[in-house]
Amino acid sequence: ESMFQAGEGRWGSREVEITGVDLLGPDGTPAHVFQSGEAMSVRLRVAAKEPVDDYVFGIGLFNVEGVCCYGTNTSLEEYESAPFPGEGEVRFVMAGLDLVPETYKLDVAAHKKDGYQYDYHRLLYTFRVKSRLHDAGIYRPRHAWTFAGAVSLSKTARALEDPADDQE
Repeated sequence: ESMFQAGEGRWGSREVEITGVDLLGPDGTPAHVFQSGEAMSVRLRVAAKEPVDDYVFGIGLFNVEGVCCYGTNTSLEEYESAPFPGEGEVRFVMAGLDLVPETYKLDVAAHKKDGYQYDYHRLLYTFRVKSRLHDAGIYRPRHAWTFAGAVSLSKTARALEDPADDQE
């Protein structure tokens, strides 16, 4: 079945187990509300009951309507697994959370390269993105505007005072 059609929950053999999930703000402390554009990390605490050689860690970001905003895993990004005995930590670090203001849900997974599920957490973690800007969509790409000819636009006084401030 398609993971995108699965409901909220947790499943898998637990040969590799995700024992904890933390959403971390730019200062490295746990948070559940983030400003659009700021850094965010997802920290997975993981454990292998017996040593395993074949493992992949993955992450998926979804909006509340279930639309996948982004998904990847260590196999897609061409990481090779080495023997994993015991406990460890995996971090997925985003330098800039470029999403528009909304509530989002997170999938985290540990599985084999062939998709055999060790531990899949589907839509179990929620976070909120805030912004003083009110753009639409899902993704807020880093961008700039340029103007030429008779077009004359300039930043508002508020934007000039604190151009990095994305607070409501």
